[in-house]
Amino acid sequence: MVDVVTKSGTNRLHGSLFEFLRNSAFDARNFFSPKNTAFPTFRLNQFGGSFGGPVILPKLYSGKDKTFFFVDYEGYRRDSQVLQLGNVPTTLMRAGDFSEAAAIYDPITTRTNPSGTGFVRDQFPRNQIPANRWDPKTALLINAYPSPTSAGRLNNYLANIVQHQKWNQGDIRVDHQASSKDSFFARYSIQNTETQIPSTFPAVTLPGLTRPINLGSEDSFAGTAFQPAQHAVFSYVRVISPKIVNEFRMGYNRFPGRPHG
Repeated sequence: MVDVVTKSGTNRLHGSLFEFLRNSAFDARNFFSPKNTAFPTFRLNQFGGSFGGPVILPKLYSGKDKTFFFVDYEGYRRDSQVLQLGNVPTTLMRAGDFSEAAAIYDPITTRTNPSGTGFVRDQFPRNQIPANRWDPKTALLINAYPSPTSAGRLNNYLANIVQHQKWNQGDIRVDHQASSKDSFFARYSIQNTETQIPSTFPAVTLPGLTRPINLGSEDSFAGTAFQPAQHAVFSYVRVISPKIVNEFRMGYNRFPGRPHG
């Protein structure tokens, strides 16, 4: 259970400002980041402020000892470079040479097993697929994968991708002491969060296609997400007797999370 309590204003004006900054200039190198490579960047900036006091309308109303307001704002900006280790086709595979992998069999040689059970196929000579047997579309799409960054068939691609996240949030609250027994307060809160997660591999424009292609693992959830959240609450407290206090409260939440792009 999490209880969140917001401040109320007082008879005196009070305010605050804050700034929190962190960046990779003061961070240690990631364990998986090889030496002599670009250091992953990280930028975090969190800032905001608050202000509260009595509600005063010159020549109309003075809320001292009765009506108070409180407002606050927080901004959040983060750019983080994440290291991802993945697999891409090797240089030989891109040329149709699969000698680094398991046996590759020619589908047009499929025939009934002489033993009478199942089917058999012939392996491509030297595990290489002749260029005249390549599918034209596959030969084009293979170029959507980047070249390996290291030798080997597995874990041969190290990507430095940058994730962006930002939000703006704030609250406004008004308290009113109608009498020694009756008090009211209302609050409205809002937060808009935008997260941008890039694809594992960089976008590539291929001949014959009008839009760039982004490839990557499905668990990366690449794309831009926009999440607006709103909350409102109203409360009325009545002191019935020294032993009995009644509170009437109602609230409203709205969280229409949806993709933004």
